Amino acid sequence: MRHLLPAVLLFSLPGCVVGEDAKTIGRFEVEAKLVESCGQETYLAAPERYGFQVFLRRSGAANVLWDDGGNRLLYDLDPSTGAFGGATTLQVDLTTEPDDLTPYGLDPEDFLDGDPFDEEAPVAESSPCVIRRTATLDGLLDEESTAAGTTISGFDGSLSYRYEATESSDCSAFLELPIPLSDSLPCVVRYELEAASER
Repeated sequence: MRHLLPAVLLFSLPGCVVGEDAKTIGRFEVEAKLVESCGQETYLAAPERYGFQVFLRRSGAANVLWDDGGNRLLYDLDPSTGAFGGATTLQVDLTTEPDDLTPYGLDPEDFLDGDPFDEEAPVAESSPCVIRRTATLDGLLDEESTAAGTTISGFDGSLSYRYEATESSDCSAFLELPIPLSDSLPCVVRYELEAASER
């Protein structure tokens, strides 16, 4: 089975404005290791490891701009500790727009052996399945003192995606498909992150 490719490009902030006081923190190579999943033979399958690049800038005193080259994400920053992060939530009705659940805006057929939502399933229109997806990033900048001053040598953190049915939803049919949505609901896909500065 081919898997959906996870990435940090889940929630873009169109029109995100960066102030003129934005200062470069650095460009980093990030390695992500899977530590929790929604099941490896499911629609929400995720690989064990993957890597990506990210460019960080400090925006004002209390924000970090996370720029992956295609999207920008503005996170809270505690300047006294170097901790940064935040969360974004999206809701998708699988009975009407299942492809919107795919975090990357791609056709599931490109990543699965067939689209699981093409299968016949006992899903009643009167019982919608609405999934709430919450993406959370927590990071900690690693400061390093040098003769030239203080630099950021990298960061550690975690990136997680929590999937749950909303209170009025019945998603049981989507857990019984040949390729189920997930092993269970709610479920969490979580990665540990290790990043090193590109010098």
